[in-house]
Amino acid sequence: MNTQKIKTTLTVAALALAGQLFAAETFDVAPDGNAAESTWVMRYNKPAENTMHGWEKYSLPLGNGHFGVNVFGGVTEERLQFTDKSLWADRGYDAWNRRCLTSFADIMLVSNLDMGGPKAITASASHTKQVPKNLLDNNPGTKWFTEEGRGSHWIRIVLHDAQAQALPEYSFTSANDSPDRDPLNWKVKASNDGKNWTVIDARSGIDFPRRHQKLSFKTSSKDNYKHFLFELENNKGATCQLADIGGFVGIGDSEAVEDYERTLDLNEAVAGVSYRVGKIKYQREMFASYPDRVFVLRETASEKGSVNFTVKAKLPFLNSSRTGKVEVSENRILFKGEMKTFGLLYEGQCEVVATGGHVRALPDGIEIKNADEVSLIVSIGTNYKMESSVFSNENYGLKLKGFPHPHEELTKVLDAACKKTWAQLRDVHRTDYRELFSRVALKLDESLAQEKVPTDVLMEQYKKTPQNPYLEALYFHYGRYLLIASSRLGCLPANLQGTWNANQFAPWTGGYWANINLQMNYWPAFNTNLRETYGPFMDFFEAGLEARSRMAVELVKKHNPKALADDCGMMAGTGNSPYHCGGIGNTSGFGTGPFVIQNMWEYYAFTQDKDILKRIWPFLRASSLFTSKVVQNIPGYGELLLCTPSYSPENHLKSPQPGSTYDQSLIYEGHLLTIKAAALLGISDDPLIDEIKRQLPLLDPIQIGASGQIKEFRKETVYGEFGHEKNHRHISQLVGLFPGGLINNTTPEWLAAARVSLNMRGDKSTGWAMAHRLNTWARIQDGERTYKLLNTLLSRGTMPNLWDTHPPFQIDGNFGGTAGIAEMLIQSHSGYIQLLPACPKAWSSGHFSGLCARGGFEVTARWTDEEVSEVKIHSLAGKPCRVKLPEPAMWQISTSGQSVKKAVHEGVIEFKTMEGAIYVLSKR
Repeated sequence: MNTQKIKTTLTVAALALAGQLFAAETFDVAPDGNAAESTWVMRYNKPAENTMHGWEKYSLPLGNGHFGVNVFGGVTEERLQFTDKSLWADRGYDAWNRRCLTSFADIMLVSNLDMGGPKAITASASHTKQVPKNLLDNNPGTKWFTEEGRGSHWIRIVLHDAQAQALPEYSFTSANDSPDRDPLNWKVKASNDGKNWTVIDARSGIDFPRRHQKLSFKTSSKDNYKHFLFELENNKGATCQLADIGGFVGIGDSEAVEDYERTLDLNEAVAGVSYRVGKIKYQREMFASYPDRVFVLRETASEKGSVNFTVKAKLPFLNSSRTGKVEVSENRILFKGEMKTFGLLYEGQCEVVATGGHVRALPDGIEIKNADEVSLIVSIGTNYKMESSVFSNENYGLKLKGFPHPHEELTKVLDAACKKTWAQLRDVHRTDYRELFSRVALKLDESLAQEKVPTDVLMEQYKKTPQNPYLEALYFHYGRYLLIASSRLGCLPANLQGTWNANQFAPWTGGYWANINLQMNYWPAFNTNLRETYGPFMDFFEAGLEARSRMAVELVKKHNPKALADDCGMMAGTGNSPYHCGGIGNTSGFGTGPFVIQNMWEYYAFTQDKDILKRIWPFLRASSLFTSKVVQNIPGYGELLLCTPSYSPENHLKSPQPGSTYDQSLIYEGHLLTIKAAALLGISDDPLIDEIKRQLPLLDPIQIGASGQIKEFRKETVYGEFGHEKNHRHISQLVGLFPGGLINNTTPEWLAAARVSLNMRGDKSTGWAMAHRLNTWARIQDGERTYKLLNTLLSRGTMPNLWDTHPPFQIDGNFGGTAGIAEMLIQSHSGYIQLLPACPKAWSSGHFSGLCARGGFEVTARWTDEEVSEVKIHSLAGKPCRVKLPEPAMWQISTSGQSVKKAVHEGVIEFKTMEGAIYVLSKR
């Protein structure tokens, strides 16, 4: 591509991007109704298994931004697993020795009812290093079970005081250590007397691909036994290890339970469990309140005096790096400890409030007998504060110095909540949550609604027949629910697991990965009308600005010292946490800073709030200042200004090449946004603006290769020539298509090349990567291909509880999927609102309200037989509106019954608006 063509193309792209400059100031509930017209409920007809498998795939998440709770829905034993986003463990992550998000605590409700079933299971073993019974606690994170010595070993499992049971299937979970220590060969034997044994399974040459990998095996027997013997041979003569053995039924839910149902009501953000034992119906309702900052549970029964259980708190993963203890005083359980790494102090308090019956404090819990109803109110927290010193202080032990113990604050929070009735707590929670959730309504082909079918059943059916508009809409609403639950003002932002983690060491640390994952978390914040959830993202980067600015100086000094100055702006890298800011590397290049800024610009583009623009301006300027100093002339590339070193996350090269498309396109778009912001704010005397204007035509962000593809690397000729994976999960060379705006309808050559790249990259990938592909195909406006990606994301990248899986669980795919569905229905990045730009035939009829367009517009649309039949636009800032509709001359516009003058330019309807007015577009 010659220089003249570069300049022409960039100018067209810049004009298209300028079309994002619409306006808005506030977001109200959609003017013509809300989501209450439909009840969006996730349903299950059995509890989640109390294992890591059950937690990840079947437990239901509640959250209030401050903390998350996973509900298992057990009958004889309910597990409530709590996570606080600031609770980070010491070193010990298997692959990288990093500090990681860890689980906060479990609160257990153990039923006092005797409903039969097995009472106990124990295990013994040869050469045990750790307690054998830990093999059966269904939690591979609690230990590394080690068989000392070499050769063969045995593990014996005995059922006590129980009827014999069959073992049609069992599972082994590998330990968190060397693969050489996994069992390689084994036999499973069974007996009723412990003397005469029958072989029911034998395996050899088994490989466990990953640490904490759970593999399941079917046996040849359906008979019942009381004794089971596992004879193991270790791998390669090494010490033999296992983390867990699954398949045995211990204290669990009895067959006496009938009419069981477990739900998560997305309209109310309330989890429920109901079941019947004999004539008595039991009900459990739970929610996590943001206004009151507590988790609340109420247990009731259809007959007075029938609620019986014991409440216990458990602190997991205690060791020399994490201390903790549980104390009980009257009706309150206190569980607290310290994480040694940062001197992090954590605490939880649980108040038991019973109506009727008897309440008794035990050494390890609180017993409730014969109550009419019982409520639990829980507050948890740490002494972490999201302040600049936490990120900038390099001494780990001083990061939290001076921050008070959370006890006093938590006590105040819990005492205040306990003064309210259940109904008061529920109503305050409901009002707060619904003000956000109810802004958007969406139905897709209403005739196929399956509201009463269990969600896991719908998911199994979907894998066989990947088309179900009801499930797809439920998935959309679930993503909005998760964002509200994991990101609220005054809290840390949503991390890689949102705000939920039961592992000792969260996968990929549970941090803030800014080479796409963190950004993806907030893609639905704007087009699905949840702008308030973006506040924690801004707070997080404001708190880290000092540290990022200091890192920028060091990087300029290292990579382009001639541009060094006291102020070098700010940079951003991938691996961020609540305690540190990540640097550059092969997971992220210098373009990662502008990638972060891109989200901030959308905050303004969808709202046009000048106060927001003023808030993000320091980041826009600082990012462009830094990137203007790291691009430079490189021999062999003429006058071009290229970033070096440069990367394409995470498609590694043996040695970095200058000017990857990821870095160059993000730096270019970052410069463009900074120029636009300066103009809007009336800043005309900043020399940086002149410098980045000079740099723009020399950045050469997009190149087309010999395969017709968007090049990923500058030296690339044919697709896949460089990089270690042709079907890599990242599509970093296409960030200019989505979430950026460089590649759009005004750049048809680039758009066609993006299609080639997507086809060559392939559709199947990890969950979040399929979500990114979904959004890019929506931008290409290929509805059927976009729908295929949604099918793949749901059938291959989504678990029965609708959580996204990388694997393992990552929440970014949920957020990306929800944003992608909105992108299929409404787009506004090209300077106008376009309805149903990538709507598939499967959604031939439907409607939505409250989805947002850049410029401060809330939009309602209804369509039948693939044609838009009704449009309403709520103008929140009174700026001109541009809408692309078929046969634009045939549409008329009115507000409050009065006709509105319109103009049609290049197929786009244009009309002036007044702030707060609702405009109806109807076809003559």
